[in-house]
Amino acid sequence: MRFFISYNTQDSRWAEWLAWQLEDLGHTAIVQAWDFAPGSNFVLEMDRALGGADVTLAVLSPAFLSSAFAAAEWAAAFATDPTAIKRNLVPVRVGECDPPGLLGQLVYLDLVDLDESEARRRVEAWIETLTIGRAKPISQPPFPPSHSSNTAASSDRSELKLDLEWYADRSSIRHFELAELLGLTAPMTKEQICARWTSSDGLPLQVLLGRGRLGERVVLDLQWDGPCGYVLGSSGTGTSTLLKSIALGLAATYSPARVQFCLVGRKDGSVFRDYAGLPHERFHFDHENWSIESLAEALAGESSRRMQTFREANVTDFGQYNEQKRSAQQQPLPFLMTLVDECWDRELLELLASYQSRGRALGMGLIVAVQSASRLTASFVALARFAVVQGHIHASDVPMLNDAGGTLRELAAASSALRWAPGRGALIRSAAHLEVFQAPHVEWIRGSIDSPYLTSPEIESILDGIRRAGQTSDS
Repeated sequence: MRFFISYNTQDSRWAEWLAWQLEDLGHTAIVQAWDFAPGSNFVLEMDRALGGADVTLAVLSPAFLSSAFAAAEWAAAFATDPTAIKRNLVPVRVGECDPPGLLGQLVYLDLVDLDESEARRRVEAWIETLTIGRAKPISQPPFPPSHSSNTAASSDRSELKLDLEWYADRSSIRHFELAELLGLTAPMTKEQICARWTSSDGLPLQVLLGRGRLGERVVLDLQWDGPCGYVLGSSGTGTSTLLKSIALGLAATYSPARVQFCLVGRKDGSVFRDYAGLPHERFHFDHENWSIESLAEALAGESSRRMQTFREANVTDFGQYNEQKRSAQQQPLPFLMTLVDECWDRELLELLASYQSRGRALGMGLIVAVQSASRLTASFVALARFAVVQGHIHASDVPMLNDAGGTLRELAAASSALRWAPGRGALIRSAAHLEVFQAPHVEWIRGSIDSPYLTSPEIESILDGIRRAGQTSDS
C-alpha cells in the first residue's frame, strides 16, 4: 500500500519513524522530509502525494491541530472518503490532544506514552486490520465473571495460580505423542496426508505447541501471534524437541505450497536429521555446512526473489500477492518458516532481526531457541511477537521479556521448584497473557536409555506419509 504522512514540522521525528516502520513492513511511505526535494513546488508535490496515496496518516499533536497547512491536507483526504468506509484518512495520535470537529469523529491509532516496541506492535496490528478488516482475536475471549473489576481480577489471579502450580508439578506430566496431539493415527498413508493438506488449504497457519492444564490444545497462530519469536530454555528442557514438533506438525498439516522450511541445526547434525528431504524443506543447515555467511546468502536471495515477485505482480506484500493468486486460481507463494536451534551468536541474531523487520510483508517467519534471554539482542526482542519459556526461568531473564505486570516474575518463582521436566512450557503472547502447556514427544522411544534421538514408530510413520504425499503432489 502507498501511505502519505501529513504532519507539522515539530513532529518530523514521529513522521520519519512512522515512515520507516511502514516501509520495513513492505509498504511505500511519502513523507515531506524524504520526498520533497529543495526547489520543488510544495503545493504540487503535496497534491501528487495526496492523489497517489491509498491512505493518509495524520500525525495528531497540538502542533498539528494548530497548523493551517495540516488542516488542508487532512481535509483533502477526508473529502475523498467522508463516511470513512475506505479508511483513507487515519489519525495517529502522538501527543496529548483532543481532535475537534470532523477529525474528532475518526477512530485514531494512539501511540501516546508507549515505548518503541509497543508502538511498533500497534502499527503492525493496525496494518493487519486494513487487509483483514477486523481485530477479532483468534480464540474466544473469556466470559466476564462479574461487573466488579476486583472480582474479575481475583478470578484471573486464581487461574494464574493454578496454572503456575501445574507448571511446577512434575507429577502432572502425561506423556503423549505428536500424532495424538494432531489427531492422527499410525500408520499414516500418503492419502491421509494429502487429504489433510487439502482440508487445511483455506485455514490460517497455526502451530500446535501442546496441551494445557485442562487438556486443551495450546495454539500459536503465525498470523496473529507471529511471525517472529523465540523459545527460551536451558539444556535438557526440550527446546530442540519443541522446534522439531513445530516443524513436523506444520508439515503434516499444510502442503509444501502453503509452508516451507529453512532448518538450522548446529549441534551435531542430529536435531533436524530425520527431516532432511521433506518436501517442505527449502534450506537445511547443519554442523557440516553451517555458517552465518551461508545463511545470510540464502535469506538475502529468498528476500530479493520475493520482493521482485511482488514488484512484477504490482503488489506490495505477501498477503496481497497470495490474495491476487487465489482470486486467479493460481499457485500462491508458500510461507517460509526459519527454525534455528541453539542460537547463541549475537551476530546471527542481528542478521535474523534484519530480515524479520520485513518478515510479515515478505511471508517469512522465524523461531529461534536460546538458552538465556541475556543472549538476545535488543533489536531481536523488539521484533519478537511471542516467547515460549521451558523449564526454569530466572529472574535475570524477566526484564528482557518486558514483564510489566509481574506475571513472569511469578512464573520465575514457581519454576524455582521445578525438577527437570522435559516439554513443560509456557507461551507468552504479552506480559499479561501466559498459557502453560506440556509438549508432545517427537523423537525418543519410551524406556530407551541408549540415545535421546531414537525416532519413535509413530514419528517414522508420519515422516514416511509426508514424503510419499510430497512425491504424489510433485507428480
